[in-house]
Amino acid sequence: MDSSAALTKLKEGNKRFMENRLSEKKNGAEDRKALTKGQQPYAVILTCSDSRVAPEIIFDASFNEIFVIRNAGNVATEVELASVEYALEHLRAPLVVAMGHEKCGAVKAACDIVADTGDCDGNFKAIFDQIYPSAVKHKDKDDKTTLAEYDNARHTKQRVLESEIVKGLVDSGAVTVHCARYKIESGEVEFFE
Repeated sequence: MDSSAALTKLKEGNKRFMENRLSEKKNGAEDRKALTKGQQPYAVILTCSDSRVAPEIIFDASFNEIFVIRNAGNVATEVELASVEYALEHLRAPLVVAMGHEKCGAVKAACDIVADTGDCDGNFKAIFDQIYPSAVKHKDKDDKTTLAEYDNARHTKQRVLESEIVKGLVDSGAVTVHCARYKIESGEVEFFE
């Protein structure tokens, strides 16, 4: 499957999810047994670990269809980038989606920190440092969190594209990288650049 077909498959799955007409999953005992031989996901989704954001459900996917990387704020540190590289190089997935979502607590926390002291303590600093450019860019706007959510997905996409491995695969035409934002109430995944 090429990246265009993979993107179409994600969008079709999301449409089924929004319309509440989910497909029959291939997650039974025989299906699981077949998967012991390996995996072949058609997409890599780097998204937030928010419990309301479950890519396998949002895209109406079964086992073996999408490779999911999650953390608070859908950021791309070295660990997430290594996971993306692994999925592209070793599993041959042709598509990467950096997906944020509305009402993201990590993005809101980063925006609140920027509006307050600008200082972040503890381990959240690793996430905050990645969201910081988006939070600062929109700090004086009324809808700063929403704008920062979009911008943070763009920033994550850019970080993914900074990987030499990903860049080489994109330049060769084997892989494409996209931005998206999940809307919790409607269930829609909005793809944007």
